[in-house]
Amino acid sequence: MPDFPSGTCDVMVTNSGRKRHKTYSASKCISNNKRW
Repeated sequence: MPDFPSGTCDVMVTNSGRKRHKTYSASKCISNNKRW
């Protein structure tokens, strides 16, 4: 998993077929990525 110097990461999430750009804190992002 890449490092995020700012302590956040940007991810593209798909919601009902739409792609949305979201910024998560690093810890939250990691937990979200585990679901994918």
